[in-house]
Amino acid sequence: MFNNAEFLRNVRVQLTPRRLGFTCGLTIGLILISELLIWSGTAPTKYSPSDYDRVLEFGKASFNLLFFAQVTLLIAMAPSMIGGNMVQERLRNTLIFQQMTLLSPHEVLLGKMFGSTAICYILSALIMPFAIVSGLVARISLDSMIGVYLVLFLG
Repeated sequence: MFNNAEFLRNVRVQLTPRRLGFTCGLTIGLILISELLIWSGTAPTKYSPSDYDRVLEFGKASFNLLFFAQVTLLIAMAPSMIGGNMVQERLRNTLIFQQMTLLSPHEVLLGKMFGSTAICYILSALIMPFAIVSGLVARISLDSMIGVYLVLFLG
């Protein structure tokens, strides 16, 4: 896969150092802001039960938000980026040149599939440590989290 010309071309175009730095910085900033908002939103009120555990509620809400962000990245954004990449190639009339290369259609598709969505995979990996810590704070068992992530990444 890493010597696939289409994959390397897509990664080189998608992951320029400035774009990658900006996107990762923006993602970490949004995570921190959302965590602060969740923390303030889980503050106990006058009508909260006496056994209200703010840290547990914060962990649950935070894990739900971060896992939903990962699901959105990998299930909604990645396929749309692949389709957008194919449409761009067709509009620029460069798709025919890719069909004339020595790569098989399968190799071109795999290169586009993993190359154009590399930023989604990187951002999902960036969110994962925050989600795992939130899951542990929420007292979600490690086995459950491993199962959920296996289904997300393999399914």
